[in-house]
Amino acid sequence: MIVAVNDENKANLFACRLAAKFVSPTSAIFAERRQDTPIVLDGLIQLSSPDEISGMVSPLLRRKALGPDGITNEILKKLQWVASNRLSRIATSAMSLGSFPTRWKTVTVVMLPRTPQATTAQQLSPH
Repeated sequence: MIVAVNDENKANLFACRLAAKFVSPTSAIFAERRQDTPIVLDGLIQLSSPDEISGMVSPLLRRKALGPDGITNEILKKLQWVASNRLSRIATSAMSLGSFPTRWKTVTVVMLPRTPQATTAQQLSPH
């Protein structure tokens, strides 16, 4: 059993587990590539690059609520430099297979009142 003691350890462990789940180590299409060269399959789909992954993670605010997976934006920000190549291959695998884990498609919407005494749906905002 591996124990992650800090955010960087958690980020590395998370990246390794996702990579093991979604990337075939024998598949030539997912071999290491230059970070600025996205993969294109059949000329139809331009798949993600490590730079694209980093570009999505960079604007995240550090002190926001974590998701149901327990992964904070702080961990994702540290993870982007450690594992953006792996995360890119994971996203590429999911897109090329046309299959995404159910947990990636599940959200929890919390309705917050716009006014202190909200009584109707129009007085609520989804977050």
